[in-house]
Amino acid sequence: MMCEFTLRRMFLFVLIVASGCSSRINPPWKFHGPIADGMQMDAVRGPNGLIHLIAERYCRLNSNGDVIIREDQGDTNHNKLNYPPSIAAGPDGTVHIVTRDPGGGFNDGYNLRYRCRDPTGLWKTNYIYRKPEKRNYIVGVAADGSRNVFLLSTNAGENVWGVIKIFREAGGKCVLLGQLGRKDFSPERGIWRCDTGVRMRGFKGRIYLASGLCDRDGAAYIAFADGPEKLVEQFKKTMQRHKSGSGRKGFPDLYVADDGSVHFTYGAQIGVVYYNRYDSEFKKVFADDRKIFEGLGKWHMSAGLSAVAASDDGKTVVAVALKTDDSKEAADSTILWACSKDGGKTWSKAKDTGRKTHGGEGRLTPRLIAIDKKFFLLYYDNAFGKICLATLET
Repeated sequence: MMCEFTLRRMFLFVLIVASGCSSRINPPWKFHGPIADGMQMDAVRGPNGLIHLIAERYCRLNSNGDVIIREDQGDTNHNKLNYPPSIAAGPDGTVHIVTRDPGGGFNDGYNLRYRCRDPTGLWKTNYIYRKPEKRNYIVGVAADGSRNVFLLSTNAGENVWGVIKIFREAGGKCVLLGQLGRKDFSPERGIWRCDTGVRMRGFKGRIYLASGLCDRDGAAYIAFADGPEKLVEQFKKTMQRHKSGSGRKGFPDLYVADDGSVHFTYGAQIGVVYYNRYDSEFKKVFADDRKIFEGLGKWHMSAGLSAVAASDDGKTVVAVALKTDDSKEAADSTILWACSKDGGKTWSKAKDTGRKTHGGEGRLTPRLIAIDKKFFLLYYDNAFGKICLATLET
C-alpha cells in the first residue's frame, strides 16, 4: 500500500504535468502596447520576417514586434467608419500602399492615392489612381510576387449595392482591367454592398480576393486569379460562395500561409463566425464550413466579425472575433481568440484576450499575421486609443 507522502507526490506531479500541457495547448498572449497612431490600419508580412503596417503612418516591425521604421506616408481619412487603407509587400521588399486624400466624403467619394516604396527606402511613385465616386472608400492593393501590382476600389449606385473595380499599376499610371459587377453573379445584387469590406492579397503569382454581400439572404465570396492577363474574368470564373448560418453574412478575412494554403473566415447572424480552408490548388478542404465562434452579440448588422492567420506550414490556425457590447457600432467589443492545431479541422473553445476594441460598425477589425508559428495581432485598443500589438507563440 502506498504511503500518504507518496500519494501526495504523485498528485503534485500530475498537477505539474497537466499545468504544463495546458500552457502548451493554450499559450498566453503577450501584449506589447501601442505601436501606431490612428484607428484604421492594414498589415501584411514581407520578406525576411518583417511586418509592414499602414495607418496614419507607414510602420515596419521586426519579428520581435519592435517598430524599426516609422515614416510619414499614410492615410489621412482616419475614422472608425471609413474602412482601412491597404498595403502589400513584394518579395524584394518593395512596399505598396493605397490611401485616401483629404477632403471628400463617404457618399461623394475620395481621391484614391497609390504610393510605392522601393527596397532602398525611397518613395518613388505617388499618384491618384481613382477620382471620387460614390462610396469608393474601400481600397485594396496586392503584389503577386512577379512584379505585377493590382489595386481595387468600390463604387455604389443609388443604393447600398455596387461594384468592385480592379486596376493594374503600369509604371506610374493605373489601367482599369474591369469590374465585378452587380449582374455578373447570382443574385444580381453582386458580391458586395457598401457596409462590408473587401480583401485582396497576392502570393507567388496569384491574387486572391474576398468580399461579402451582407443582405439577409447574402453570402461571403472568395476567388483567385493567376495574373496579369484576364484577371477579372478569372475572378468571375473561380468565385466561391459561402453562406453557412442564417441572416446577414459577409465581413470576410483571408490569409495565405507560406505553404500556399488559403484560410478564410466570415460572419453570419447572430454573432457567428465560420471558417474554411483552400489548398494550394484552390480546392476547398472542408465540405461544410466550420463554426468557430458563436454568441458574439448584436450590433447594427449582427454578423460575426473576425480575422484569421496560419503558421507557415498551414497546420496551426489562429482566429480572433469581436464579442460586441450590443451597441450599433460594436463600440466596446471584447477580443476573443481560438486555435486549431490540425489545419482548421477542429478548434479550441473561444477564450477572452482581456482586451477591448471598437468594431466601427463592422468596418474596424483586427489583423492577424504569422511568422513560422508566431502570431501577431494588430488591433485598435480602446484603453490606449491607439493601434496596439500582441503576440502569441504556439
